[in-house]
Amino acid sequence: TGVFTGSQQAVSVFREHLLRNTYILCPRGAENYSFRVYEALRFGRIPVIVDTGMVLPREVPWNEVAIIVPYERMQHLAEVIADDYRSRSARQFRERQQLALETSDYLDRCGWMAG
Repeated sequence: TGVFTGSQQAVSVFREHLLRNTYILCPRGAENYSFRVYEALRFGRIPVIVDTGMVLPREVPWNEVAIIVPYERMQHLAEVIADDYRSRSARQFRERQQLALETSDYLDRCGWMAG
């Protein structure tokens, strides 16, 4: 859709995207980091982290709250997401959403930085 301008309309469209989708693709940005991970967690969504050696807080159970796809497996991304979707019950999705929200709160408190 072009460059994100930060306008009210752009923010609204992005927010609707987060609300509408279960899995949120989180590739790295200009640096080896993706703020999209935290945006996805804040909305109780499943971040799909494209692993380019991104350093993530060790205290977070990333394998439970997110899907981490090695960059070399990008061509199989749709298959990885579909497999994850098929492997979970509705209850497990709700639990994962709750874990995403709890993880977002934990990261907001910066407790992981104390260690």
